[in-house]
Amino acid sequence: MTAKIQFISAGAGSGKTYTITEALNRALLEENFSPDSIFATTFTKKAAQELLQRVREKVLQTVAADPSKQALALQINQAKIGTLHSLCAIYVERFAFELGLSPKLNIIDEQHAEQMLYEVFEQLADVEAVQNMIERALATGLRFGFGKAGFKGESTTIIDLAVKLVQEARANAIAPEDFKKMAQSSWQAYESLLPAVDENNEINLKSYLELAKATVRNLEEVYAAKNRDFPGWLKKLRSSSFVDPQRFKWSDWENDEGLSGKAVLPYTQLLLSFKDRYDECSDFRNDLKQFIEDIFALAEGLAVRYQAEKRKIGYIDYADLEAYFLNIIQNPAYLSAIAPEFAFVLVDEFQDTNPMQLAIYSELFKVARKVTLVGDLKQAIYGFRGASPELMELLINKLRQQGHKITALESSWRSTSEVLAYSNQLFTKVFNDQQVALNLVEKNNWQVPAEQFLPAVSHWPLLGKNAAEYAKDLCHKLQQLMQKPPLIPANKDVGTTESVTMRPLRWRDIVILENSNADIRATVAALQQAGIPAVAEQSGLTEQAEVILALAALQLVIEPDDTLAQAEFITLYQQQGLTTWLKNVLQPESTLSITEDAQQVLRDLHQAKLHLAPEELLSLVITKLKLADIIVSWDGSAYQSEQRLANLDALLNYAQDYSQLKQAMRLPVNINGFYNFLKNKAKKDLDLQQGSAGDAVQVMTVHAAKGLEWPMVIANFLDKQIKHRLFSVKALNSDVEYQIEQPLQGRALRFLPSYKASRGTVDKKDSLEKRMLEQGLGVNELQQALSEAKRELYVALTRAKHYLVLSRLDAEPANFSFYDKFPEILTGVPSNLTWHAPANTQPQAQIRWRAISALDRSARKITPSAMHGGQQLCVVVKQQFGQNLTIPKQVVANKQESQLGDRIHQVVSWAVSNPGANLEKRCTALLADFGIQDQEFIAALSNNLNAFIQHLHAEGLSSCHSELPINVVNPAGQEISGSIDLLVQLEDGWLIIDHKLFSGQNTETEYLENYAGQLLAYKQALMLAGMPAANMAIHAVTKGALYKLAEHQV
Repeated sequence: MTAKIQFISAGAGSGKTYTITEALNRALLEENFSPDSIFATTFTKKAAQELLQRVREKVLQTVAADPSKQALALQINQAKIGTLHSLCAIYVERFAFELGLSPKLNIIDEQHAEQMLYEVFEQLADVEAVQNMIERALATGLRFGFGKAGFKGESTTIIDLAVKLVQEARANAIAPEDFKKMAQSSWQAYESLLPAVDENNEINLKSYLELAKATVRNLEEVYAAKNRDFPGWLKKLRSSSFVDPQRFKWSDWENDEGLSGKAVLPYTQLLLSFKDRYDECSDFRNDLKQFIEDIFALAEGLAVRYQAEKRKIGYIDYADLEAYFLNIIQNPAYLSAIAPEFAFVLVDEFQDTNPMQLAIYSELFKVARKVTLVGDLKQAIYGFRGASPELMELLINKLRQQGHKITALESSWRSTSEVLAYSNQLFTKVFNDQQVALNLVEKNNWQVPAEQFLPAVSHWPLLGKNAAEYAKDLCHKLQQLMQKPPLIPANKDVGTTESVTMRPLRWRDIVILENSNADIRATVAALQQAGIPAVAEQSGLTEQAEVILALAALQLVIEPDDTLAQAEFITLYQQQGLTTWLKNVLQPESTLSITEDAQQVLRDLHQAKLHLAPEELLSLVITKLKLADIIVSWDGSAYQSEQRLANLDALLNYAQDYSQLKQAMRLPVNINGFYNFLKNKAKKDLDLQQGSAGDAVQVMTVHAAKGLEWPMVIANFLDKQIKHRLFSVKALNSDVEYQIEQPLQGRALRFLPSYKASRGTVDKKDSLEKRMLEQGLGVNELQQALSEAKRELYVALTRAKHYLVLSRLDAEPANFSFYDKFPEILTGVPSNLTWHAPANTQPQAQIRWRAISALDRSARKITPSAMHGGQQLCVVVKQQFGQNLTIPKQVVANKQESQLGDRIHQVVSWAVSNPGANLEKRCTALLADFGIQDQEFIAALSNNLNAFIQHLHAEGLSSCHSELPINVVNPAGQEISGSIDLLVQLEDGWLIIDHKLFSGQNTETEYLENYAGQLLAYKQALMLAGMPAANMAIHAVTKGALYKLAEHQV
């Protein structure tokens, strides 16, 4: 190793990006590294683009001051700055001929590569010899609690295990032919956790089941003799696997519910003595050993077949890119031609490097003149993706021993004084390292105003008896908090408390951090139910009503007699309810109760199904049945309708992805294959819904939040149990002595299956799993789990700039939870905030809006949109910015003005949130269902809408809220509930805008009389919610005009 290596430890918010930028600038401007000699890797494409832009700006500034550097500005694009995969691709393409590859690489990302592994496994399952192994593994896997097919929420399957083994092997350069040896070492590791077997007193499954059946019979006789009903636990025991060995699960043996009671103990004592020893059972051990061997064997076949299929169709995945690039730089002939291009190597997020990537960097260290590694072991939380924090720690210790430079950034540029003080106090204890503490920079020396309700760091006890009630209480606290939002610094350069300009906290300034995708879905649902705008990149597309409807219709095209699809279709499409469907089905000689028009469409498509690809058939189902119209009618909100329509687009995109993947593999496409494709997406939480954030609370996992920051962070996962990875697929280092130069040497895979589909939690109750975690390998896994938990805690709590909230259930901490293992989290944190009782009224669930909290009173409702106002308003000014349009005749003839108005509402809401977007394209898509293909009308309509948006910007638009829900109580005790089409803040204040078609059937005066009451009610509602008096206006879409209104002066 010839390079001078510097490792920079960059704690959270310590200015890592600035440090990296300066390091590159020094290399270019002071240390005479040419741009084409720089090799800099980042973790994401976005980070690479930002880094390149910053370096380019600095170089251009230098050139402006020193013309002699002109050549540098022209050469800057020769610097290789990107993700490691993108840089590997450059060299693999350059040496494609030597590697035996096509010079035009066909690279697939991680998601497509994983999907292809599942597709290849299906092909592998058609081989007769493999079929027998799969059937045996399935049967054994079911006894251990592994699932068969696996949809969202179901158990891990044998396919998942084989795929995971292949992925880990490829990330660690482990050859498939080594799998058999690793199956043996895995069983040896498992066996070391089991007790010694008494050969003179052997236990087997048959003798246990016979004893169990006899015990159940004896208990039945006892209860029958006493003329007593069987207790619940005995009924459960009678129907369990004791009477049906084909359904036996090994975890059943461990269950002793009801068997330890004093009254039954004389009849159950012998069985209980067996239960304490089932880990000695020979059949149990044979099952474990056989299952491990079968999974490794399936993985070996999958790895070989996958590589062959990729080569056949010309695909290269990320693991291939890394392996090919490593091959290139390990070949002296190839390396000599490109070595000057690695003179300066810089690696960002070094702690997240996997072993294969570390091998690449180790080779580059040998030819580089300078190496800078930037990372933070406290933020190494991607072990589940193949990164190896333990390997990184070994490497850094080796670098320190060899005299390389290890430095740390010392100041926090993110958190203000009180949040930073808490973070320093907590994490110096958690990591037992005083160097973890960061210094406060002067610009962040800001403190929360003393008179404010919320302190900088606070503890929110959540009241309730179950998860739903806890989530509801969190929503209530957020609503109460935002009635008078906390203050935060208005500008980036904060300054001291006395000098800084402050603004109220907005919904978008808040993030809620969760433990899992399931928790995200539950929290987002609770927030939306409470009327709080919330957004998340969440999975669950296949669970949405609009997608269920589309897939039900698709299934009826394929299988018209599918009763489940009928029920879903009738419930959602015809909105009749399941009761009506059930009554029809139960009638003798019942007929399908789907409308005749829909049946005809389904019949026509059924005839054409063999000639259409899944995405084509799905597209026709959506358009021919006019599902968009049905879906839009479900909600009173244009934004929510837009979300649903976007989810249909996402479903179509998945159908296209499926067909493209199958075609590339030269395999046939079919609907059942598409369903399986969706199942795999859903099972991996990759069936992502569409959506974008506006002024909304963000909800995400800790892992997704890494590298980001928010004014307020709510850590809502600290009651969750920390999970271990004893029973999992793991890559590890089998060598005692780690060699920097050969990080892949001695890498091995270990697979220990759980005997009861364990989810990695640690229970207090005695069990085999608990005993296994208390010895040898198990103790080490728990230590690693705690280390990972420390790092997750650090990443989560250091996202906060101004406010940090620690939520906690109103109960004792769960065993092995964050609060249980790190009780110092709450040291010195105030929890005595005064919360009001929650309101009785509940706002309607909405998507992506700012909600105005309801008051705690029940009252008669006022719906503003239904109110008439007489002559209370007059036109102050009419602002013309567009042209008069005539509503197409077919819309008027079919009395569809209302539906057209809803669609135009959607376009306007979308346009306000997406300035500069193609409105004409959106208008064309949304008006197609009305049969409107008049391009002149569509162009004129989009011009009017564009002119409206431009008009708002010309008047100083600074904030806007589309479809803003209101729910307040007026002084008369009446509840005002509805939604404002558009609320904007202009230079002269807030303006309420109501969009109307203006069909021309009324005069302007009559128009005002129709809608004056509605606008006045909205104005009153906003004032009751604490906002200043707003102006009012009607946007006459087809007149291209805005009527600004005011109350008549008496």
